[in-house]
This record gives sequence, structure tokens and C-alpha cells, in this order.
Amino acid sequence: MRKGLLIIIAVFIGGYLFISAFQNNDTNMKGTGEVTVRSQIFAVEIADTVEKQAKGLSERDALPENRGMVFLFTEKASYPFWMKGMRFPLDIIWISDGKVVGVHKNLPPDDSAFPELYYPPGPIDTVFEINAGIAEAIGIQEGDKVEIRIPR
Repeated sequence: MRKGLLIIIAVFIGGYLFISAFQNNDTNMKGTGEVTVRSQIFAVEIADTVEKQAKGLSERDALPENRGMVFLFTEKASYPFWMKGMRFPLDIIWISDGKVVGVHKNLPPDDSAFPELYYPPGPIDTVFEINAGIAEAIGIQEGDKVEIRIPR
């Protein structure tokens, strides 16, 4: 009886550790980093693969405060973004060479058959997505320096 109870506890703890390894929290997020813009620090997930970039923040119910997602591209181009599959509005900050080159504010979710595409004002190498309203609240504007830190 006691041996069976120990096995159940061990399975429970093992399951908990397995699940927590894949949860999205500050201490256990792989592919994460920090973005600083206008003295505001954001914990970010890094979308650095085609799969992560295609999914983005879609199919989530919310984005915690002071969080975001950074899309890193190996080449500069005018990458279009859309709000398909999103459940909450976003601000999209377009970045080139570590500086803001444009901002699209308060973009609403769009599950239409042909969702609107949003383009940067020119070639970019990074996109930063945050909760709608934050870009305006902290005054993010063209020319602002953006610092991205990714732990190695």
C-alpha cells in the first residue's frame, strides 16, 4: 500500500515537472528575452523560426502586462502581418537596425476570410508586438532606440 502511494506521488510530481517545463512563465520560458524601448522593459517570446512566426500570438486569450513577442528576420524586407486568429488587439512596432521605423496601433482581431495585411513603412529586420494601447501610453515613436537582449 505504501509503495503504491509513493509511485502515485512520484508520477504526480513527474507529470507536474513535465507540464511546468512547457508553461509560459518568467522562469521557464525557452526562446525568451527582454526588449527595452523608452525605458520600458518587456519580457518577450522570440519568434525566430518560420513556425513560431506563422503562429505568433494567435489563439491566445490575452497577453500578460509588460509582455510581448519579437519576430527576428535574417534579411530586411517588408514583411506583412495580419491579425488572423487573434483574440485581442495589438500594437505592432516595426524595427530596423535597432530603431523604430513605424507603429501600427490598436489593430483589432480579424477572422475574416481575407484578413487585412499590415505592412511596415519600409524594409525591417524586427517586429515587436505588444498589447494594444501600450505604444501610445509610453509614447513609442519613429526613431526610438530598441534594445533586444536574448540570453545565450
